[in-house]
Amino acid sequence: MPRELVGLIYGYIDMETRLSLLLHNYTNNILQYIVSIPIELLIKMWKRNVRDKIYSDSDCNTLTSTFDKILPETKYLYNNTEYCIKHPIYEVIKDNVKLNSYRIKYGTEFQKRWYMRSQIETLLLYIPTIYTLNENFDYRIRKVLFRFVQLLMKPIRCVKKRQAAAEIARLERVHRYKFKRRILPKLLVAVRKYERKRVAQIKFAEKEQKAEQKRMKQAEQKRLKREETAEKAEQKLMKKEETAEQKRMKMEEKAEKEEQKLMKKENPTKRRLHIIY
Repeated sequence: MPRELVGLIYGYIDMETRLSLLLHNYTNNILQYIVSIPIELLIKMWKRNVRDKIYSDSDCNTLTSTFDKILPETKYLYNNTEYCIKHPIYEVIKDNVKLNSYRIKYGTEFQKRWYMRSQIETLLLYIPTIYTLNENFDYRIRKVLFRFVQLLMKPIRCVKKRQAAAEIARLERVHRYKFKRRILPKLLVAVRKYERKRVAQIKFAEKEQKAEQKRMKQAEQKRLKREETAEKAEQKLMKKEETAEQKRMKMEEKAEKEEQKLMKKENPTKRRLHIIY
């Protein structure tokens, strides 16, 4: 929602409701992260936005400087002596707004943090319960608290961002440690098993390839041998047929010669006559 629209909506809401909504949303965050804010910044914010706005004698615009006008003193006469009694809320505010100088000056870092936390927690608890029957005073005291809580949320958001970043870094370190100690050894074992399996598969594939090449070579040799055998058989058959043909031709020639000899034996006269002639 735009800030202008938020400011416009808050302008129609009374301070009591505004403060209750703010504290309902942020009280737990304030008390949880207040100890993570730098203590010097926290003390400076308290003095500037709480003590100086409520209880400061040097500023005429503070709440206590106009306290006598808003909540006038009660005067009474006793034994011819006039007494003035201020409103009881004055001392309550004085005790809770002013910081203990000894704790702030001589306390340890841890003591200062938890002292400021207790002071802010007390402020958050008792100011919304103050009702002096003076609307101006109630409004101004709640406005101081409302503004202080708003300003306090700025460093708290920075603290939350830093803690979120630190938590993310912690989770990353835990994840890296878990990965390094638990997952990585199992992954390396799995990788080694896979590499051994892959090497075995490659060797088996090479062995199968060599066997296939050997089978193909043997098949090729057998084919060539069959072709060579068939070619030799064909040549042998052709040679045999040629030899048979030659034998047949020789036999025919021999038979023809024998027939001629026989014819000569049967007709000797003709031969003689032919000779005479």
